[in-house]
Amino acid sequence: MNLPWLKGATEQLWQDFLTGRLAHAYIVSGPLGTGKTLFCQHFAKTLLCMDKSELHSPCNSCASCSTFENFSNPDMLNICPTDAGKNINIDQIRAVNEFYSYKPHYGAHKITLIHPATKMNTNSANALLKILEEPPEGALIMLVASSAGHLLPTIRSRCLNLRIPQPNWDTVSTWLSDKLSVSSSSLDNHPTTLFGGPLEILKGINHDNDTTSLFDEMLADLVSLSNGNCNAIEIAKNYDSNGIEGFLDTLEVIVSTTLLAIFQQLPLNLKLCKASSEKIIYLSEKNTEVKLFELSDLIRTSRELLHRSQGVRAQDIIEEIFISFMPRE
Repeated sequence: MNLPWLKGATEQLWQDFLTGRLAHAYIVSGPLGTGKTLFCQHFAKTLLCMDKSELHSPCNSCASCSTFENFSNPDMLNICPTDAGKNINIDQIRAVNEFYSYKPHYGAHKITLIHPATKMNTNSANALLKILEEPPEGALIMLVASSAGHLLPTIRSRCLNLRIPQPNWDTVSTWLSDKLSVSSSSLDNHPTTLFGGPLEILKGINHDNDTTSLFDEMLADLVSLSNGNCNAIEIAKNYDSNGIEGFLDTLEVIVSTTLLAIFQQLPLNLKLCKASSEKIIYLSEKNTEVKLFELSDLIRTSRELLHRSQGVRAQDIIEEIFISFMPRE
């Protein structure tokens, strides 16, 4: 798994294992596209391997590795939404209890991977608490989330948080150059902003070089709103409420990048295209630090509302945020 920015998290987990301090549950958090699920799958495969190397790599040939590859390993349980846009239902979580009612088949561990854990509703999350409170010997539960704060406090308090940070642009650029067989300078001159986790950037480049990124699209709309040239409600209709977490994550980066511009600093974890760089400068001149910090607070409280109140409409949040960017009388 050639994802260099995961080295620190990998070393931490193996150190926990070797010193007998491996927790029964981890929240693996970090930005979209940093490989959180891949990281968990690789660690799980290696931990379950019957002949792993001293360098903590799976042998890929034992019975455990073979069954892991074809998704039939009896010591591994994957839980994710059954359909796009759906939640992880309570019956899926009840299956975790049944899974741990049997002893490990190959070794000493049984592992559950829940991704994304933010798709658990309150009932599902509460059903998971029984295992988290009284984990059987050898149990390991890994919950993938963009932020631990998006999960219920009762879940967070029973897990260790393993944060995978957004790598800086130099690391991303070197990795992308190798994967795409291009020079770093060609990435610096890319026509759209290269934003997000490295895997997400790679997917965007491979999909269509001419596609406007969510970052650039939202930034252009925010500039229009700041000018008073468009209607916030109409603009909000262009954004999919099912992608509200990606919307909030992107907006958060735009706000933080604009704050950096006020202090004449450059972001370290993305590469702005020329047009978006000019728009960021414009927003930094159009908005005060106070307003931008208020927007940061609005993003934070919006996330909390989404995860604590099931009756909140994502579309209402998108509209409220866009309205906040309109000029004040």
